[in-house]
Amino acid sequence: MSEPQPKAPALSTYLVPAIALLVIVIAAYLGYQLGLNAQLNLTGKQKRQQAYSELMGRKVVITQLITSHLVADTYFEYHQRKLWLAGGPPEASLHLEEARRWQHRGEDLALEIAKSSQSLFATLGFIRSYFPYSARLKELTNQLYHAKGFEVRRQALDWNAEQLEEWKVKTIKEVREIVDGYEKLFDELVAFLESEIDKEAG
Repeated sequence: MSEPQPKAPALSTYLVPAIALLVIVIAAYLGYQLGLNAQLNLTGKQKRQQAYSELMGRKVVITQLITSHLVADTYFEYHQRKLWLAGGPPEASLHLEEARRWQHRGEDLALEIAKSSQSLFATLGFIRSYFPYSARLKELTNQLYHAKGFEVRRQALDWNAEQLEEWKVKTIKEVREIVDGYEKLFDELVAFLESEIDKEAG
């Protein structure tokens, strides 16, 4: 009498563990993807917040530098013209010394402005990369990219001492107006970025 043959394992014996394993793998993959997407999204938010904060810092630094540079340029022009109007030493020597001092100050500030502008342009590039593209964003960033007009208005060559004094007082006031106009360009971009961040938070 022959030995009874062992029964082949039922299909369910293999199928159930295989399905369970497949479910675990899929769940693990989906969990990984969800976690990765959440991390990428969080990183994007962090980058946008960082770019926004950098813009605020750049505004403070560069507007102060431009203000100081315009004031230095005004006083350089003033003392240089006073030197021409002076009859001779010691008044001429005093204005020559002051003109040189303000000239050196202006040159140093011009270098700092160039460095600060480079950092600002990098921040504007980050903003355009990290925030959703729109025509309005492009317009607001371009306003700062191409901002000009940071120069002191020179006076006529034949002005007398009284006219020169009036020019100095008026020009110092104009410096504030020039910088205020530049700050408004920052404020418009800042307001736009805040609205984008608020949309994301909502």
